[in-house]
Amino acid sequence: MGLVAVLLLGGAAWFFIRGGAQKKGTEDFPDGVVLLCASCQHGFTISITDMGNWINQGTGTPYPCEKCKKNTTDRAHRCSNSDCRQFFLKYIDINGKLGCPICKKPVKG
Repeated sequence: MGLVAVLLLGGAAWFFIRGGAQKKGTEDFPDGVVLLCASCQHGFTISITDMGNWINQGTGTPYPCEKCKKNTTDRAHRCSNSDCRQFFLKYIDINGKLGCPICKKPVKG
C-alpha cells in the first residue's frame, strides 16, 4: 500500500513539473491543458480540475479522448493563428521562431 502511494505521489509530482497543471483560462495558459488523441486525431482542452481528478483516480493511463474515449491522448499545442487554430504535438522551426506544422506560420509562444 505504501509503495502505491509513493508511486502516485511521484507521478503527480512529475506531471506538475512537466507542466500539466495549468488552469484553464489563466493568463499564461488560456486554453488550459491541451491534448491530442493519437487514435482519432481529436484535439481538445481540459481544466486543471478535470486533469487533477483523473490523476487522483490513479489509473496510470492517459486522459481519455472526449470523442473516441480511448486513453491515447498526449500533451499538445494549439496554433495561435486565428486562421488555423489546429492541434499538434511538436512545433517546427521557422527562421528561428516556433512555428505551426500545419499552417507553417510562426506562432505566439
